[in-house]
Amino acid sequence: MLKVPVRKCYHVAKLSFFIILVVAVLSLFEHWRGGKRTAKANIIIPEELYENQILQDEALIIPGLGEGGVAAYLSGEAKRLGEESEKKLAINVYLSDRIAYNRTLIDQRNPACQRVLYDAELPSASVILIFHNEPYSVVIRTIWSVINSARRDQPWYNRANYVDRVTGKTMTLGYPGQDPSSPFVYLKEIILVDDNSTLPELKDKLSYYIRTRLPPDLIKILRLPDRVGLTRARLAGARYAKGDVLLFLDAHCEAQHDWLRPLLQRIKDSPHAVVVPIIDVIEASNFYYSVQDPVTFQGLMRARTRGARLARGDVLVFLDAHCEASTDWLRPLLQRVAHKRDAVVTPLIDIIDQSTFQLDAAQLFQVGGFTFTGHFTWIDVPEREKKRRGSDIAPTWSPTMAGGLFAISRPYYWELGAYDEQMAGWGGENLEMSFRIWQCGGTLETIPCSRVGHVFRSFHPYGLPAQTDTHGINTARMAEVWMDEYAELKTRR
Repeated sequence: MLKVPVRKCYHVAKLSFFIILVVAVLSLFEHWRGGKRTAKANIIIPEELYENQILQDEALIIPGLGEGGVAAYLSGEAKRLGEESEKKLAINVYLSDRIAYNRTLIDQRNPACQRVLYDAELPSASVILIFHNEPYSVVIRTIWSVINSARRDQPWYNRANYVDRVTGKTMTLGYPGQDPSSPFVYLKEIILVDDNSTLPELKDKLSYYIRTRLPPDLIKILRLPDRVGLTRARLAGARYAKGDVLLFLDAHCEAQHDWLRPLLQRIKDSPHAVVVPIIDVIEASNFYYSVQDPVTFQGLMRARTRGARLARGDVLVFLDAHCEASTDWLRPLLQRVAHKRDAVVTPLIDIIDQSTFQLDAAQLFQVGGFTFTGHFTWIDVPEREKKRRGSDIAPTWSPTMAGGLFAISRPYYWELGAYDEQMAGWGGENLEMSFRIWQCGGTLETIPCSRVGHVFRSFHPYGLPAQTDTHGINTARMAEVWMDEYAELKTRR
C-alpha cells in the first residue's frame, strides 16, 4: 500500500483550505456588489417628485409668450441664457421652456381650404413621433399640437360630407368603427419612439406627464434598448402602429388648423398616394411660426417677413424700393387701420414705368427636389404642374419629400417594402423613399390645405450612431438601387 508522507498531506490540506477561503470571500464580495447594483437599479423615485418637477416647469411659462406663433423674446440675463442654450442644442431651449406647451397658432391656410368639404368618415391615423435627446418642452408641445387639432369640438369638424359618395349611406364623423363619444376624431394613436435617449427627463418624467396630463390611452411610448437611428426607429414605430394611415412627424413640430383631414382624405381617395403637408418654419431662436420657404431665405416675401420681425411700430407699411410717395399718402392708410384694426389697406398704385413688379400670390409654397450630390432642396412648382392640378389648393405632385413629415396608407407602406433597414442614422432615407414611391406606381403629393410647422436646426446637437457619414453612405446606396444609369451623375460629384 502506497504511503503518503504526513507532512505532504498537511500542506495539501492547508492549500485547499486557503483556496476555499478565497473563493468564499470572492463570492461574498460579488454578492454584496451585485446587491448594491440591484438596490441602485431598484431605487424608485416617488411620483411626488415628478409632480413637483412638472409644477416647477409649468411655473416657468410666461402667459402669452409666443402665442399665435409670433416671435418670442426675453431680455437681460434670460436672453443670454437662451442664446447659450441655442449654441449648445441648436434650439433656444431656455425660451421654449417658457412658452406654453399648447400655444395656439394663427390659421395660415389658403382661405379656400376652409370651404373644402371632407368626408365625415376617413381612415384612422397613427401619428409616429421619433425622438432622441430632444428638448423635453419641444416634445411636449409637439404632442399637444397633434392632440388639440384632433379634438372633436374644433370648429372645422362642423363642416363635413355625411353621405358616402359611392354607396349613398350616411356616415358618422370619425374613422370606421370609432366610438362616436370619443373626444378625438380620426386620431387612433400617437406613438412616441424613444431612440435610446439618455436625458432623464425623457424617461419616467415624460411617462408621468403623459399619464397625468394627457389622454394615456391615446399615447404609447416605444423605448428602444439601443440607438438605431431615424430610419430604423421609424420602422419600429410602423411595426407597432395599428392605424389605417401611418403619419410620421419629427418631435419638434407644431400642427396647424385642420391639418389631418386633407391628408387622410387624399389617401382615402387614392390609397397609393403618399402625401406631405406644407412644411412651415418655426425659428429655432424665437419660435416664430413663419409660412415662408424653409431653406432659401431670399426674395421679396421672405425679406418682408424679416423686416416685419424687426419692426416695432403699430402699423407695418410695406413699399417696394422703386416707388415715389405722393403728398399726404400715409395718413389715410393709418386712419383706416385705426378705425378697423383688421383692415389691410393699400394706396392707389400709379405706374411709374411699364413694369408693375406685382407679386404673384399664387405661388404660396414649394415642393421637394434634389441635387445630384444627394441632398434635398426646395423648388418652385413647375408651370406644367400648376396647369395639371387646376387649383391652388389641389394636391400637388412633389418629386421628393423632406422626409420628416408625411402620411402613407399602412398597407401601402408595407407593400412598398417599408424603410430600407440597411440605412443607418440620418440622411438619404427621404430621397430613397421618394424615388421608390414614384418608381413603384405611387404618387408623392403636397397637400396645400395641411400645414405643419417644423423647427429647422442649424446643426445636430447630438451624435449619430457609429459617428459615421450616414448621409453619404445612405445616399450612395439609394443611388445604386434607384437611379440606374443616372447614378454616375451622383458619383462624379
